[in-house]
Amino acid sequence: MSGRWLSMVFVVLLVLPGCAKKAEDEKAESSEHDAFVQSAEQKLADIDAQIDTLKVHVSLAGDKAKVEMQQEIDQLGVERQNAQTKLDELRAASEETWEKTKVGFAESLDSLDAKFDRARARLH
Repeated sequence: MSGRWLSMVFVVLLVLPGCAKKAEDEKAESSEHDAFVQSAEQKLADIDAQIDTLKVHVSLAGDKAKVEMQQEIDQLGVERQNAQTKLDELRAASEETWEKTKVGFAESLDSLDAKFDRARARLH
């Protein structure tokens, strides 16, 4: 009986550190996810501010430029909404889908940045 007891204690001692390690890994991964989402939210807020600045510049432009640039701003709005949708998906992503969802958000953000750069270049 005492041999079985000793075996059970030995198994418990082997398993418990693994459980603690898994919990630590999950906590670290969750922190990394939270940090990435927070960074993504900040990037979108920065882009919102840049779009607002672009709108001010457009409002000071001539009539023809206003019409053309309004179309650009409308496209930026669509891209911005797509990025928000991807960010919402990222927040809800499981551990299994995190990387794929993160890549999807990054691609959406890259597309938004590129369209913003083109719109800004057209204004100047």
